[in-house]
Amino acid sequence: MQNWIVRHLRADLTPTKLAAHAGVTARALQIAFLKYFHKTPSAHIRDLRMQAAPAELLSPGHRKSVTEVALALGFSHLGRFSSGYQKKFGDCPSVSCSR
Repeated sequence: MQNWIVRHLRADLTPTKLAAHAGVTARALQIAFLKYFHKTPSAHIRDLRMQAAPAELLSPGHRKSVTEVALALGFSHLGRFSSGYQKKFGDCPSVSCSR
């Protein structure tokens, strides 16, 4: 399941869609995620997307704006993306872009 999620990070991944892919109910999926990852499926997906952001921002051949990267990774609220990025990596995403 983890590998499938990583391969589909740019898709509209909802707990319902994940549950359908896994062949379980949404509640069973949530219980499993809480047990193994200690967070909800949505929080896990958000974390994986945030982990992918620096590589997107620093990609040498494909310079993208912070907005482009955030939207491509499924972050619709740019302020939350920026504050989450800063909390996780210690820099604003725009600083990563300028490196």
